[in-house]
Amino acid sequence: MDWSALLYNPVLILLRVLGGLGIFLYGMQTMSEGIHKWAGPRLHGVVQGLTSTPLSAIVTGAGVTALIQSSSATTVVLVSMVNAGLIPLRNAIAVVMGANIGTTFTAWAVSLLGFSLDISSFALPAIAISLPFRFSRREGNKRFALILLGFGLLFLGINEMKTGMSALDQSDFISRVLLIFPEKGLGTRLIFILVGAGLSVVLQSSSAAITLTLTMVYLGQLPFSLAAAIVLGENVGTTLTAYFAALEMSVEARRCARSHLLFNIFGVIWMFFLLNPMIVLLDILVPGSLSNPPGTTFHLAAFHSLFNIVNTLLLAGFIPQIEKLVVRLIPDRKTDLPEGGALAWISGNLPEARDANLIIAGGAVLKLSREVRIMADYVINFFEPSLDERQELSALIEKKEQSVDGMEESILTHLSECALQNLSEEQAQWVAARMRIIGEYERIADGLVNIHNLSEKLLRKKSGAGSESVDQILEIAFAVRDFLEYISTLLDHAVADREMELARTMEEEIIRFRNKLDKISRKRIKSGGNLKGELLFMEIVRRFETIGDDCISIAKELSR
Repeated sequence: MDWSALLYNPVLILLRVLGGLGIFLYGMQTMSEGIHKWAGPRLHGVVQGLTSTPLSAIVTGAGVTALIQSSSATTVVLVSMVNAGLIPLRNAIAVVMGANIGTTFTAWAVSLLGFSLDISSFALPAIAISLPFRFSRREGNKRFALILLGFGLLFLGINEMKTGMSALDQSDFISRVLLIFPEKGLGTRLIFILVGAGLSVVLQSSSAAITLTLTMVYLGQLPFSLAAAIVLGENVGTTLTAYFAALEMSVEARRCARSHLLFNIFGVIWMFFLLNPMIVLLDILVPGSLSNPPGTTFHLAAFHSLFNIVNTLLLAGFIPQIEKLVVRLIPDRKTDLPEGGALAWISGNLPEARDANLIIAGGAVLKLSREVRIMADYVINFFEPSLDERQELSALIEKKEQSVDGMEESILTHLSECALQNLSEEQAQWVAARMRIIGEYERIADGLVNIHNLSEKLLRKKSGAGSESVDQILEIAFAVRDFLEYISTLLDHAVADREMELARTMEEEIIRFRNKLDKISRKRIKSGGNLKGELLFMEIVRRFETIGDDCISIAKELSR
């Protein structure tokens, strides 16, 4: 048997290339997971806090994406933050533009390290060094091991792809395929744009797709113009991950994903017609020759960066118009705003999917807190209006209670599913804390219903409740409402000591109100006041104080 002929069998060589691609993808996923566990919550805070202006949002998007090496991960998490109401749509559009620039860092890293150095000389040692850290008890060491292991596997995969593609070249398989297409035709350019888009969708990673493209260019198997067309297609293909993830989310989240798709499609359209002049410009600006393989990879990396930078510069001044366009394309609908429906779920066990699902849960808890505050306003207002308005408020309170119960159930179900994922220790603690917070909000909602039922009895004429009693109840009621509102502002971050101190001060004020009103009521009873009415009065005050206790419990959960 001719074993040498078998070694150059295109099918076996292709399997080797795909194996190298698999190692690369696994390495990128592992490294990304390590980075997410190390810096994920901090990065979310950066994205949320540094996006007040278009420039800062673009820079933030570029920086975060360059660090985590995935524009898909950035946009999936970003869409989840928009869904949760943590970032306005206009700011998110600017972050998306920056993410497109940040993702070009991969091409530069692969061009500079993947083809210019002997990869195997440091890829395998990196994997070896990661092993002792992998079995460490310290969480920080385990995260470092994931980053180092992913780094080694990533470049080992590039080496395998390069070796496999080199062998494939000797079989003349690629050259025979390319003979079908005329290199300079617009039809060919469109076909290769579609190939690039399909490649990103299938691999679920534009970084893997561009690395494969760079490998073919480095080996001289793919003309530069066709490689550039593939890169354009990969820019569009990478938007579909977030686009599909947003389908079950809110209107604002879908608008964010749609803006990303439109932004990239616009860029591909103008570059489709200006590709040849851009290639000439690159040949002038970038050192090296297009006929020299190392120079070709640098040119392709430069093309990827220049295209996204120019596209961002062209559209950065039109962010308000892009926002209006996507609002028109995806209008508001009543069915998009369910109260208590199932939360969106991002499938998969990738770091960005886990992060996105936790962000969705956090946003839902924030919305729940707002619903409970509205319910508290209804209960407080019940003490003031005429009888007809009280009947209307009773119906609103009942409806809001049902809404809150449905939200609580859906959030707990979502958090339970999150708990089954491969969470870091910090994320697992976050999920457990949110489950306990949901329990506190459930008790608060039940307490408000009880107060409403008691107030109906108190306000009947036969109970003898005067305007003085109502005004006194409103004192503690307003203090509790302020406490509920303050607690809502703490839900999206870890509570600092000064914030916890203010929460304790608000709780102490409610306790002082309760003690004062208790004494006043006892005096009225001794003076011959209506016993039934005063007992109802004291019970309502006690229930309000209990809600204050629930609020401080939430603050303690957030401060851990």
